[in-house]
Amino acid sequence: MPKSVLLIDKHAAARGMLRFALELQGYRVAEADGASGVPGALAAGNPDLLVIGVDPSDTGSGDLIKEVRWRPGLGSLPILLVGEDRYADQWDLRMIGNCAWLNKPFCMGELPGLIESLLGAVSLPGDRLDQHLIHGNGDA
Repeated sequence: MPKSVLLIDKHAAARGMLRFALELQGYRVAEADGASGVPGALAAGNPDLLVIGVDPSDTGSGDLIKEVRWRPGLGSLPILLVGEDRYADQWDLRMIGNCAWLNKPFCMGELPGLIESLLGAVSLPGDRLDQHLIHGNGDA
């Protein structure tokens, strides 16, 4: 059975491009156009990977990651953040755990290896992650 991806991005064009790239690699893709659609999408199925489009005007990405990490059974769900390189420094990927950053614009050839490395990665111990999310700056 193919692995499933939940793709979250408020920009329809970005979602379409990522969906196309992911489906070419054989993944089943479900979409949400923002954080408000995520709880329903998570309830509908258990994705193997979460792909989040990071937009500096959307401050909800950090809250979304916290919600996913605190949800039972999703603490180690692999997360791929996709955004412009200049915003990558705002995220401490080591503390989020089992997470990676993909710079926009990206080459389609970068996606498969990055996803496979995430799907095979070992997650960060929960106590370290919880401590960061509780005491962090709120942006994850």
